[in-house]
Amino acid sequence: MTDAETAGIGRDEDRLARLERRIGELEDEREIRYVLSRYGYMSDFGSVDDFVDLFTPDGALDISMGSSYGEYASSERWEGSARLRDFVADPEGRWDKSWYGNVMHVQGNNVEVTVTGNTAIASGYALSIISRDGGLHVIGASSNRWELAKVGGRWLIRERKLRALGHREYAAMVLGPGAFAASDRGRGRLVSTSAESDRADRVFSPESGSDASVHPELRGPLAAYHAAVGDVGIAGIVDVHERRAAFHAHARRVAAARTMPATVTVQDQVVPGVPGSPAVRTRLYFPAGYADAALPAWLYLHGGGLSVGDLDSSDLAAANLAADSGCVILSVDYRLAPEVPFPGAVDDCAAALTWLSAQATRLHLRSDRIGVHGVSAGGLLAASLALRSLDGDVPPLAKQVLIYPMLDERTSVEPTTADAAQGTWSHSANASAWADYLGPALDRSTPPRHAVPARAESLRGLPPTYLEVGALDILVTESVDYARRLIASGVTTEFHVYPGAYHAFDVMAPASSVARDARARRLRAMIDI
Repeated sequence: MTDAETAGIGRDEDRLARLERRIGELEDEREIRYVLSRYGYMSDFGSVDDFVDLFTPDGALDISMGSSYGEYASSERWEGSARLRDFVADPEGRWDKSWYGNVMHVQGNNVEVTVTGNTAIASGYALSIISRDGGLHVIGASSNRWELAKVGGRWLIRERKLRALGHREYAAMVLGPGAFAASDRGRGRLVSTSAESDRADRVFSPESGSDASVHPELRGPLAAYHAAVGDVGIAGIVDVHERRAAFHAHARRVAAARTMPATVTVQDQVVPGVPGSPAVRTRLYFPAGYADAALPAWLYLHGGGLSVGDLDSSDLAAANLAADSGCVILSVDYRLAPEVPFPGAVDDCAAALTWLSAQATRLHLRSDRIGVHGVSAGGLLAASLALRSLDGDVPPLAKQVLIYPMLDERTSVEPTTADAAQGTWSHSANASAWADYLGPALDRSTPPRHAVPARAESLRGLPPTYLEVGALDILVTESVDYARRLIASGVTTEFHVYPGAYHAFDVMAPASSVARDARARRLRAMIDI
């Protein structure tokens, strides 16, 4: 083995070690958020044993609920398992037992977690809401600081410290001591000086609403997008018909400013649907010189939150993929939710793949080199299609390319990240998309294997996979988890996380260096099929 080969192996091992460490950190963060969610549930319903089980044996509650909590105001510390049990069981009868089952702790999506070895700090805001007198009432708002320890492989609460809104320690509870620099008050600059957190200072601009953690080249395009479609973004429009109208209007504006590659030949094609379903509209894109040699082919599945998008809105993207990769592209006009829930969209993709494979000889394609390329919601469908292919329901796939895909509907119920930059794919948009796609009739506790890729029991045997996501995308932790499972299952996997990138960063800022880098890697993955 040459010195260069040895060095290359060393670099690969170092990269793998860093990836494994980061995956471990994200797994820890996810478990910690789960523990904090369980705290609210167990407390709200008076589940004494389950509540105490969330703490270390010497765990403590240090609570100062000021006058804003009205009749529930108190300041006290409960330390040790016996005292924590008393906090919930209330043997002295200090609490109104009608509280249980009628109150809700809302931790919010702004909890920040910092893990250091087997200890962690979590901080954020919380609301307490009670149902009484025929309505819902906020009875308290607080900041919280949680200390946790990993004991026997489980994350447990060592201390929860709560300070009510207005308490002198309120800001420092979340941001650390010296949270606000006096010269910056009221000017939109937030400075964290906590020695307990290694996260970088973050600057919030009231003019643009952008977070300094966003990649510098992606901030301007995001502001321009807001100006074009509104601050909530297209995904934030609740009415599906208004959302579609806004989406197609924006797509037309974008397309008008760009040019279709002249070397690509386009052909519309209607293919048979699966039995019992209608025919499926598709569009073929042939690169220059396609008749000279048999070429690889890719099924292209557009994004749009499963509720918007069609052949025309994805026309330019599909044509550029054909021109730049030298592969044949078949774009699929799959049916949309909420009108057609699961399995309608993935059935349409299955029908398109079946047709493409059957027509490989006629179209001068390499039948052994057909892959699926899905973007966002299309990434969900691509991953589902790969699972169906693995089960033998549709022809085999040589590769799957998943671009910031939706993979796990559970994160729409219990988010695993902070919410996204304003106007991009948000937790509320994600929850609505999953609800519309799965439909009201499907039992979400046990969804079909092909409905939610992340919930498939085994990924072993899936084709080689390229997967990418932005670090600021709300889908990042489910992508990391899926990549980890693929690697553990022996699937050849290439995985990239782009720092400072939000959902669909390449669509909003195609000229940015991060978008160019991502496109180059995707094309290499497509060519190497």
